[in-house]
Parts: sequence; structure tokens; C-alpha cells
Amino acid sequence: CLGDYVTYSCDVNDLTSWRYEGVIYRKDQDPLNKKIEEIIDRVPPKFRKSINSSLKILDDIVKANDGVAPKTIYLEVTREDKAEKKNKESVSRVDKIKKLYSDEDSRKGILSMISEEELKELSDLLDDKDISTKIKGEQVYLYFMQLGRDVYSGKEIDIDDILTSSGNSKYDIDHIIPQSKVKDDSFLNTVLVSQKANRDKTDTYPIPETILTKEGRDWIKKLNSIKMKNNTSLFMPNEKMKKLLRSTRDQLRPEEIAGFINRQLVSTNQSVKAICDLIRDIDKDATVVYSKANLVSDFRHEFNLIKSRDINNFHHAHDAYLNIVVGNTYNRLFSAGNNKDIDDKLENRIKEKQEKRENLYVDVHHLFTYQDLYLANKICTGQRIWKVKRYERDAEGKRIQDEDGRYVEISSSEGTIDLVRKNLSYNDVLTTRMLKTSVGKSGLFNKISIHKNDGTASFPLKAKGIFASDSYQTKYGGYSDLSNPYSMLVKSEITKGKGKGKAQYSIEFVPQIVLLSYKNKDGSLDLEKVKEYLAQNKQLKNPEIICEKLLKNTILEFPYTSTNGELGKVRLAITGISGHGLTCINQTEPIFDQKHTAIVKKISTILGTNAPAGKKIDLTQYENVTGELKKNKLTITREETADLFDYITTKIYTKPAFEGIPSIGGTLLKLHDFLEAFKVIPT
Repeated sequence: CLGDYVTYSCDVNDLTSWRYEGVIYRKDQDPLNKKIEEIIDRVPPKFRKSINSSLKILDDIVKANDGVAPKTIYLEVTREDKAEKKNKESVSRVDKIKKLYSDEDSRKGILSMISEEELKELSDLLDDKDISTKIKGEQVYLYFMQLGRDVYSGKEIDIDDILTSSGNSKYDIDHIIPQSKVKDDSFLNTVLVSQKANRDKTDTYPIPETILTKEGRDWIKKLNSIKMKNNTSLFMPNEKMKKLLRSTRDQLRPEEIAGFINRQLVSTNQSVKAICDLIRDIDKDATVVYSKANLVSDFRHEFNLIKSRDINNFHHAHDAYLNIVVGNTYNRLFSAGNNKDIDDKLENRIKEKQEKRENLYVDVHHLFTYQDLYLANKICTGQRIWKVKRYERDAEGKRIQDEDGRYVEISSSEGTIDLVRKNLSYNDVLTTRMLKTSVGKSGLFNKISIHKNDGTASFPLKAKGIFASDSYQTKYGGYSDLSNPYSMLVKSEITKGKGKGKAQYSIEFVPQIVLLSYKNKDGSLDLEKVKEYLAQNKQLKNPEIICEKLLKNTILEFPYTSTNGELGKVRLAITGISGHGLTCINQTEPIFDQKHTAIVKKISTILGTNAPAGKKIDLTQYENVTGELKKNKLTITREETADLFDYITTKIYTKPAFEGIPSIGGTLLKLHDFLEAFKVIPT
């Protein structure tokens, strides 16, 4: 066609043999160049939002890197697909077990193993509020699913021995196939057994007969024999029973271990897989690496890298960095590269180690603390990818562990973890907030509806008809006040007092329903009508709109003079609209040292992360005779909380970013005067 650009080619040694190659297309017109929209259309609708968000992040990274796309992209894979988790949690564990105990078919099987009286005791325990609240913990859940028996010995378990909060339980959760071989914390790979059996078993699999007794094997088979109507066994599924009863002569085969490792490198999450496929479609040269969130969590625990969501937002950046550290190590150790999931030669490497009676560890604990790691696990390549620290040892040469089970490092030794800690210590993380309206899903009104019994509705449910009758508030209910999508900075004249005629500035709101009626055909806002509204409804004289939109998360800067006379500024982000003003959050992130971060982490664990301000929580249930708070293995003393109070009021609130906050900066500085009163506040 006219205007097309075409191309011809020929051999440089024979300029007479030109041949037609075809039309040169624009990139966005080439039929062979897939459009992103077309690729996304192939993805199920429920995943498109997360995919679009991921692509926007990728675009930002490319822009920040001067238009150069990253060669390797790391995708964090959560522990469990949220949709699947939501479906699983729709029925509580207590209700699930009660149903299993009362089901006609399963009840017959249960009564063939234990007496009617024993079953009643188990059922009564489920009705105990203290026990039912603890069933979220795996130990209590497994206790009821194993009908109160240790599956290795077949012996009865005293419920009190696993309910103790002192950390001195006589029983442990054991992973059937050890965590050193596969990261699987599911019901199908966990059992409740005595601490001694768990320690004696170590990382051995299949389970030796010295650990799994004949009585234990019999109990496992009986649990498996309890069938539902559809002939399934929920107490002891076939897959779990086969793992437990596997003969010691049937050692794990190389292909099985390779499969375990493969699970650390791939994702079954459909949304993540869709994003991965899309990236590979867009950029054939990009390498996508999965990083499992549970491995990163284990890595944090192994090296005591404390994470607190309640201090600042740095944990998002830290998580991203640690996903790269952990994901990159696993990928370089086990993956073949070129977007292949696993090294084709891995099975041979496993076989070689088995012949030498060596273990190929895949868990974080062994992988990052036992020996230096080399590319493809071959020392001969000389390319070390992880250097381990040296650890303190006792007289017998065994590594010394602290009270939390971590190896005690020799501080003078060097390791890759030193670099990781150094990078996490930097306080130059950039935090941003997405600009958005304050309306959200509420639409034109702040509250979906107000019940008729309330009688305080401001607007009817419908514009006309019976729902809009004179007595709609008490008959049908209605909506509360109109929603305001954003605020405006407005300049007007003072109409009274000494300042009459002078300029004043104010934050004003115009309801969403009003703004929609002031839209021009091109979608823009008719500002003249807005000014008329402000004059008539807000009684502003000669209003002038200085800033049309102050969206949620807009940054406001306030200059101030500090107590030492220096000029500074405070940066606040708008978080919402309250009455005739704004609610804001300090955009400057507070920075705590490691010691006080650990105290905040313990408090968060007991209270619950992001516990709402003003919510009363009864802590007496955790208080002991010495006034300490104990929950599971955590202990918080009054000395620690007083130290934290002192630290916040003398080291944090005295920083310029807090001292200069309008209206409340001075109040924060005075909080330290109440330290002694804080120390004696009752639990």
C-alpha cells in the first residue's frame, strides 16, 4: 500500500540477487508483535487487577533504570493463595472436628478405637472456650485429629501437656519428611509426637522402627480406616499414611528429592504464574525467579532479622531485598537458568551425594549456616555465592545455640550475612503513597445505609416513590451524609473583624454528587459553578480555587523553626477528611534501633499487629505474679515498656520531623514528663 516501508536483502558478495523480505511495521502495528492487552485478555478476570498492578511496577522500574529492562525479575510467592485460604477458613477447625466426631460413618470408626466415654471427653474439650480458641495452633489441632494419641508410640497424650504456655510442652510437631528436604508445614506432613521421639528422629526418613513403634503403626492404620460416606479418610489420609509407614529399605529416590527442590523454585499460584508467563511473552530474554515468602520468613528467623509493621514502612523494601537474596541463592544453586524450573543434572548430583552418604539440604537453616555455597553446588567452579559465618562451639566441638535455638556467631568472623545486615541497616528507603480519592466504594454517600430503627438517615434510599416518603427515616432507613471525594484549597476574603477584606485560605469540600453535576461534556470540571457553590453553601466571599484537588495521600509541607532556632519543614500526607478539616500522617518514617524494635515486635505479637488505637485489651490473662506479660515463649517486662516509652519520648519525638508537627509537636515533647506515671499504670 502507498506509504508502506518494505525491505529487501541480498548476499554482500552478489548484489544482483536481491529478494523481497516484507513490510516494515510500526511496533504497535506488527501482527506478530503481541499486544499486552491481548495477552491479559487470555487471563481469568480475577487475576487481571494484580497483573496490571505488577506491570505498572515493572514500568516504573524500567523508567528509573533509564529505560533499560531488568534482566532478572523476582516474584514473591505468598504462602497460600488468598482465595484458597478464604475458602478453607469458611469452616472453623472446631466445627470441622465436631462434624467429624458426630458424622454417622466416621463415628463408627472412632468408636472401634476408643470408648464412648473417651469420645465424649474429646467432644467436651471442644466446647471449652480456652481450648477452642487455641485450636488455631497446630499442636491442639493435631491432638484432636489424632484422637488424643501420639502417632509414633500410640500412647495417650494429656491435653494439659500441650496447652502449657510456658514453652515446656512435652510434645512437638514433627515433619514426617524433614524440613531439611522439603518445606511442607501442611497437615499431610505434620504429626504431634513426644519431644524425645522428635529429637531422636532428627532428619532421618523413612522413620526408623525404633521411633515409630508397632503400636504407633497400628494407630495410624486405624485412623486411616475411619471413612466418611465418600470413602475418604480425613483423620489420616492415604497420602499421609504412606509417608508415615514407608519402609526404611525404601529410601528417597533422587527424582523424589529433585521434586522437593522443584517445589522451592516454582509456584502453583495462578495469578503469579500468569504474571510470569506475561513477562516472558513481553520480553523473551527476561529471567523470572520465584521467591517463596515462607523461605524468606525462615531466613529472617534464622538470622534474627526482626520485622515490625508497626514502626515504619521500611519492611516492604526489606522484604523485597530479602526475596532477592534468598530467591537468587536458591535459583543459582538448583535452577538451570533460561527460565527452566530445575537443573536437568540435579538428580545426578543428588545420586552422587547419596553414594557418599551426604545430604543435599534445601532448608534455610542448613543451607545458609552449614557450609559455603557455590554456583550449581560445584566447588570446582570457584564461584562462591554464599559464605557462612563461623560459630561458637562447646568442649565437644558442637555448635552453641542461644535460648531461641539460633547458633551463636563468632562476631569477628566474616560471612555474606554481614553484607545483608549492613544493607538492611540503611535508613534511606524511599516511601511513596498512591494518590486516590476518599470516596472508595461508598459512592455518593459515606455510609451504605442506616437502618430504620436508627432514624438518623439524611437521604432516602431512592429519589422517589415510597422509599422517599416523608417518614422514610423510621420506615425504610436511608443514607448518611454525602461523600466528599477530595478537598480543595480555596482563597477568599474575610468578612468580619479586624481582618475584614484581607485574604484567607481554607480547606473546603464539595460533595461527589454535586461535582458530577458540574462536569463539562469533555469531562472537565466547571470551576465557575464550583465557586458559586462555595459562595452560596460555604458563605465564602469571592472564592478563588488555588488547588482544585487535594487527593488522599497528597503531601503537605509545613515550615517551622525548631527549639534550637534552625529552620526546618514537616511533611504530612493527607489520609482522610474529618469534619471541616483533614486527617494526616507523618510522611517521615520513624527509625528505631534493633533493641527497641524487638520490644515493639513482642508487644505487636501479644496485642496483634496494627491493634486499633483506643481499643481496650485485657492483658491480665498474660500477667504473672512478677508483673511480667507472658504469651507462649514471649515475655515482656515493665522495665522494657518503660524503656520503650523513654526511648520514644526522648529519642524519637525530639526529632525535627516530629517536633515541628502543627498543633501537636509541642505536646509530644511533654510526654516524657509522664514517664513515672506510665511505669505504674495497671495492666
